[in-house]
Amino acid sequence: MSSTKTRRLDLRLTEEQDALIRRAAEQDARSISDFVLSAATLEAQRRLADQRFFMLNEEDHARFEEILEASPTDDPKLRKLFDRPSPFGTHIDLSTPKISEN
Repeated sequence: MSSTKTRRLDLRLTEEQDALIRRAAEQDARSISDFVLSAATLEAQRRLADQRFFMLNEEDHARFEEILEASPTDDPKLRKLFDRPSPFGTHIDLSTPKISEN
């Protein structure tokens, strides 16, 4: 991926949106362009990471199916993690809410 910025993105926004974005960028000591680009890029990455449907060519789909069908391999580090006691205990009772008596 090239790091040279050759594209522009123009936006229309309300006065309130403009003021909000300017204040936030100023608070972070960043340019408005850097602030907006960073926020939009992060949101785009989150959206794409959360997608549920993927388009694959036949070769990639076959490889994906092969991975899904394969038996799990033993991973000593993962086994050690699962053998360790949970920091949250073994059971959490969600049926009875606890009320603080302060």
